[in-house]
Amino acid sequence: MRRAYRRRSDGAEVGRAHGSRLARRGPNLLIDGNPILVVWDEPMAGVGRPWFECPRCYRRCRDIYFRQLACRRCCRLDYASRHLHRQTPAVHRVERLRRKLGDCDVRPFAPLPERRPGRSKAYHEKLVAMVHAEEGKLLEHLGGIVHDLSRRIQVRKGRHQW
Repeated sequence: MRRAYRRRSDGAEVGRAHGSRLARRGPNLLIDGNPILVVWDEPMAGVGRPWFECPRCYRRCRDIYFRQLACRRCCRLDYASRHLHRQTPAVHRVERLRRKLGDCDVRPFAPLPERRPGRSKAYHEKLVAMVHAEEGKLLEHLGGIVHDLSRRIQVRKGRHQW
């Protein structure tokens, strides 16, 4: 297959292959007078992969955020998926264990099913024991929250803020 490349005025080679635009080993970027380095690695022979170099920490990264011209770590950004089950993590652990049991309600404190045909008795009993242990920890945690909330309510009532 013949690829036709041409050199742009900034020195990058641009061409077309299979109907898509190619840029090979392009130059660094300049944003509002700040240089953003583009570094390349070669995970496979002949396959180049571009990365940005963060102007603050000098790590290579996929994305640079324009508001601060920095990477995700330097901007202290986080992924929302890391915070899905952080409010009461014990609830998520109980749900996960109940899903392993199969054919039962995944909500905490719901009745547990009988052993499924084909599942070993020891494994089923181990899962049931783990569910009971996690539910016990959850009960203690929720009891502490309820105690704290009732104490806060009493303080607010004493201040006539309730």
